[in-house]
Amino acid sequence: DHLPNMPIMAQNIGLGIGEIMEVSIPVGSSYAYRHLASIEQSKWKIAAVYRANSLLLPRPTLMLLPNDLILLVGDPKVLQSVFRSIKRELGQFPSPFGSSIYCLVDMLEMNDKEMESLLNDALLLHSKLNSNKLHIKVIHPTYCKSLDKIKSYHSTHINVMIDYYETNPRKVLRADTETMDIGLIVTMNRFFQHNRKALYKTKLPVFKMGKRGFSSLNQGVVLSNDAHEIEQESSVIFDVATQLALEIKLYTYNPDHPEAKNSLIEHFENLSKIFGREVDMIQSEKNPLFKLKNRDNILQFLPFSHKILESNMLSIFSTDMDKLHFKLADNYQLFIPVNTN
Repeated sequence: DHLPNMPIMAQNIGLGIGEIMEVSIPVGSSYAYRHLASIEQSKWKIAAVYRANSLLLPRPTLMLLPNDLILLVGDPKVLQSVFRSIKRELGQFPSPFGSSIYCLVDMLEMNDKEMESLLNDALLLHSKLNSNKLHIKVIHPTYCKSLDKIKSYHSTHINVMIDYYETNPRKVLRADTETMDIGLIVTMNRFFQHNRKALYKTKLPVFKMGKRGFSSLNQGVVLSNDAHEIEQESSVIFDVATQLALEIKLYTYNPDHPEAKNSLIEHFENLSKIFGREVDMIQSEKNPLFKLKNRDNILQFLPFSHKILESNMLSIFSTDMDKLHFKLADNYQLFIPVNTN
């Protein structure tokens, strides 16, 4: 076993000088969701791709996916550079999920203050992240000053769409995410809680707003128990934290599997060196949710797994941090889809 975001050098075959390397493709890598034909391979080649315990032979139309293991051959110095490129290209999010940000404004369900807060946060994210365009979809439009203000945002990089016909937000969400190049959905807590399943099906990251304002955020917090899922989303965590200028704090708390925390700490220490970002490792004997619940300056990173869909009432006595996501519902949270294959 090895950490999926660290390279493995061949020791007993070939020259043994680092000319053969195995690398995993993390979620958030600029290499994910790319066809092999689109990747310039000079002085190195992708010799094989391993996915779900199967060997895939390289072909131009083969698309790399998060968590693929790729076997590289070539000049050892070039391979080291390729490895850093796969792992280190920060400032790309919301890519590779998509190039734009999306928010849905339901004027029937939201008051003026809520609409203003949602749009302000979406606009701030659009300005801070590497987003090509912000899509604002309005349903149940009512003729008022708020609608006029929303329309006034329309510009080259902000696309305001007024839907006078479709009234089902889940249908609108599905249609838009299937036809637009969306990489991040921004939503309020109430909409998230009522539409978790529909949001989960989009397989896109969801930025859920907190109550106290985006401008107060200065820390990114990782609390999940599942070391494997955190490793999958770690590149996205580093990328978003860098773009939003957030400190990264990793809380290790896993009473059910205490042995897992060591590999997780090692993983983040390695990524900290790769990305040149400090990570504050906090080993907690008590559930850190209680400590963080009243903090208004944190953005919690969570894997958007099936556990998020479980009933809050059924999860209330769980020790699983993901199932207890609703405990920090008043805080900002970023739900990152993970590959469950």
